[in-house]
Amino acid sequence: MRRLVAIDTATALGSLAVFEDGVLVHEEGRRVSNAHGESLLPMLARALEARGLGPGDVHVWAVDVGPGSFTGLRIGVSTVMGVALATGAALVGVCSLEALLERAGEASEEDATVGVLASVPGEVFLAARDRAGARVPPTCLRVGEVAALLASHAIARPRFVGEAAEALREHFPGAPLLVDAPLHLPTAASVGRLALAGRGDASLAPRYLKPPSIHGR
Repeated sequence: MRRLVAIDTATALGSLAVFEDGVLVHEEGRRVSNAHGESLLPMLARALEARGLGPGDVHVWAVDVGPGSFTGLRIGVSTVMGVALATGAALVGVCSLEALLERAGEASEEDATVGVLASVPGEVFLAARDRAGARVPPTCLRVGEVAALLASHAIARPRFVGEAAEALREHFPGAPLLVDAPLHLPTAASVGRLALAGRGDASLAPRYLKPPSIHGR
């Protein structure tokens, strides 16, 4: 049996998922402020114990590499790197915006689904995917620049998802916003599904997309 454990600490929602032969068998998460370092290891211990596993029984570790919280990304990446170094398991890094889009599913009538996560005030992290699979790669930009970026990719009817979607309402008054709050943040389950689908990267370099702030978010 091949096992994969996925971890997401890129946002205020810390989560963990366990897959066995491609099937999700355990998932949990909790909202924290910036204390993923206090909650992640106990969450991991509970998950492995629930499945009767030890770290050495995991073949692949997948982790959200951002963009997102600088502190959260460092905690998640360093945790899986430490475990993999000790056990020899494989590592996969997955983009947080790709995980967010995976949760949202395909757009139906709109041109594309646009994932937006909070950066600093007035700015968002953004990526998009249309029904044909074409993508706007992850970027960081000011809220007022989003319309021009989407227009340059011929996206006239966007559907927004993500914790920062509400900030775009006045710029896109007719665009649908996914209002189901659980869909507005990436999760470890989505990170794991993307890793299993080969849509991750062996590089675990965090995707900060911008320099850290003095507050170390």
